Amino acid sequence: MMDIETNDDLEASYDTICREWAAEVDALLPDLQDWWDALSDNLDKTRPGLVNVHWPAGIGSHPRILGLFRMYYFRLLELNDSIVHLYHPPEHEDGERWGDVAREEGMDPTAPDPVSPIVLLIDDLPSYSESAAEALRKVRFFPIGMNAQRDLE
Repeated sequence: MMDIETNDDLEASYDTICREWAAEVDALLPDLQDWWDALSDNLDKTRPGLVNVHWPAGIGSHPRILGLFRMYYFRLLELNDSIVHLYHPPEHEDGERWGDVAREEGMDPTAPDPVSPIVLLIDDLPSYSESAAEALRKVRFFPIGMNAQRDLE
């Protein structure tokens, strides 16, 4: 991972990761489309539309895509965590500063602004691949959880 010092550095890293994510999803889609078509045909023989009951998020909820999502989510989280040292919030009596007040009072004004992995991987996906975005259009859950210690898993 490169050293992140500016927003340009961070945006370049985000762009690289998002391009890789989109390319990997696109590479999976032909095989998964075959799987989806066979699954749809088999379930629709039982009852038309049954595939949508069992797989309401469609092809985008296939475990291979969800596994990729998790991998890229944690890469982006690690990237965001790598710039925490650029922020130096001041010590206050209440111990907490939020939003613009924290930025104005304690953060390096040139520090890069981290972006949520969800925004980058889902919301920005159409900028990188329309086919990948379409495949993930119905996915509304994110396979990231917390363990008993409240650490992300």
